[in-house]
Amino acid sequence: MSTSKKKRSIKSRYHHGNLLSDLKKYAVKLIKAKGVTHLNLRDLAAKCGASATAVYRHYESKEHLLAAIAEEGFNELQQVMLKAKYPNKLQEIGISYIHFALQHPVKFKLMFGTFFEKDKYPALLNASNAAYLILRNQVEEGIRQGIMVNDIDSLTRTAWATVHGTAMLLLDNQFVIQKHEIIDSNEIAIEITTVLGKGLFVKPE
Repeated sequence: MSTSKKKRSIKSRYHHGNLLSDLKKYAVKLIKAKGVTHLNLRDLAAKCGASATAVYRHYESKEHLLAAIAEEGFNELQQVMLKAKYPNKLQEIGISYIHFALQHPVKFKLMFGTFFEKDKYPALLNASNAAYLILRNQVEEGIRQGIMVNDIDSLTRTAWATVHGTAMLLLDNQFVIQKHEIIDSNEIAIEITTVLGKGLFVKPE
């Protein structure tokens, strides 16, 4: 293939914004294999078959790319949390949160890591807050129905801390007590969110 044809092929490939998607996809793969420190925009451009100039046109630094991946992660997390249904909606939100973390470990750790300052990226901050509000709104609904104690912020923080901590412990394989022990992450998620629910709901007199 001639150089001119190759250039036309690359241009056609990314005409409709495929480059943005490919950059994030390959970045996640590279981070999973080698870690964040080995992520390099020029190498990533070569992997995608694009020029470094094209990449820097979208992301001026590695930090910007990482923030974009985290933003995408929060938007995806919102979607899975919104699928939770009654009668155990709060528990389903918690379980879906844990499942998301286990299915997308690289994105999840970027979302809550210290690789960038969220305040510098308004879209990322909005996506993060929107995910939190899904949980908070469900707690508020429980309070309105009289089935949860009236302390919305404390309950929301407790619920979030519990499911987030569970997700991180599962990701780091910290629930294994004995060598070669097999842990069912779904059972752990159900168990912990069930106990959490018992603690948050009003006890019948």
